[in-house]
Amino acid sequence: MHSITPPSSDFSYSNLQKLYSKGIPCPSNFSFPKNVIDSYAQTQGDVPAIWWVSHDFKKERKVSYKELSDESKKAAKLFREKGIKKGDKSVLLPLLFPTIVRVEEADSF
Repeated sequence: MHSITPPSSDFSYSNLQKLYSKGIPCPSNFSFPKNVIDSYAQTQGDVPAIWWVSHDFKKERKVSYKELSDESKKAAKLFREKGIKKGDKSVLLPLLFPTIVRVEEADSF
């Protein structure tokens, strides 16, 4: 397991750039969908993971961690069926922001 040294209280751009210039350290087997989204779905399934509000505040859409986890698994399954493997580069052009987030999190191959 990698240890992460928290940054000092200096949160200036130049300091953060020095600290994370080679990326944010994390374990090689880390998977955001599995380690974060699915974990939250099990413990806080009904809590909103995404809360989208239109610019005029007339519309809103909440997506729970459970919904996000389920959608992520569906997307990963579809990717596998289409021959897309972990590490492959692909581009999707969804029309709605919540869809973009769901697709980005669908790497739990």
